[in-house]
Amino acid sequence: MGLLLIMHIKLYNIRARKKFAATIAKNTELIRANMNIANFSHHHHMNA
Repeated sequence: MGLLLIMHIKLYNIRARKKFAATIAKNTELIRANMNIANFSHHHHMNA
């Protein structure tokens, strides 16, 4: 019973970690995209 619970918790942790990693990856992509847009508009205004 105890061992089964430990196994279940380990599996849950692995899934949660994967989901967490995916969320971080998405957020990083969004931040990077926003920074690129900000840099682009900044340079665009500088040139104009």
